[in-house]
Amino acid sequence: MSSQKKKVIEVIEVTTPTCGQCKMIAPRVKALMNSCIGVKFTEVDGTKNPELCKKYGISKVPVFIVKYDDGTDCAMKDGNVLRLKKVLEL
Repeated sequence: MSSQKKKVIEVIEVTTPTCGQCKMIAPRVKALMNSCIGVKFTEVDGTKNPELCKKYGISKVPVFIVKYDDGTDCAMKDGNVLRLKKVLEL
């Protein structure tokens, strides 16, 4: 029986227009986006998407929602780009 590792297919970055940390990490997120072939990156304004924030229990940003090819997902609520990089295995 072969065990295949889950593959990241999408990263949703939840931000807000007034988030200073979001602006600070933007260049590093863009660099990750440019180096991840086959992974869709989307930026979402949390103030305009309250349903998404409620679903994932988001009360502060930045947050990365990582979606996998098996239909599962997780919310990385610390906005840690290095941790996201490890999840993406770069």
